[in-house]
Order: sequence, then C-alpha cells, then structure tokens
Amino acid sequence: MDLKILDLSVASTSIRADITGFRETVTDLDHRLTTVEDQVATLPDRDAELRLLRIKFTDLEDRSRRDNVCFLASQNIKNAPTF
Repeated sequence: MDLKILDLSVASTSIRADITGFRETVTDLDHRLTTVEDQVATLPDRDAELRLLRIKFTDLEDRSRRDNVCFLASQNIKNAPTF
C-alpha cells in the first residue's frame, strides 16, 4: 500500500511540474499576444498617415515636374523673352 501512495506522490509531483510549465508558457503567450494586439491597434493610424504621405509625395512630385518644364521661344517671334 505504501508503494502505491509513493507512486501517486511521484505522479502528483510530476503533474504539478507540468502544470507549472504550462502556466509559464501561457503567461509568456499572454504577454506576446498583448504586444501584438497593441501593435495591431496602431495599424489604422499608421495606414492613414502613410496614405497622406503618399498623396503629399505625389503632389510634390507633380509640382516638381511642372517646375522643370521650360518653354523655348522661336527665334522668329519678336520680343520673345530669352532664358
């Protein structure tokens, strides 16, 4: 009878160790999940900011192209400005 109690005690200790390990794993996963949720929560704001920056960039790029356009006058036109 004492052997059975000893076996149960050893098994119980092993189960407790497993539960402790699982508890640590769950705690770690909880921290990681919280971190991911916090990062995902900021994505819509970042996406909106990125869209705005793309619009601004496109506008500045278009303005730059327009500023680079140079019109040359023909030599046959009187009083044509020279550059």
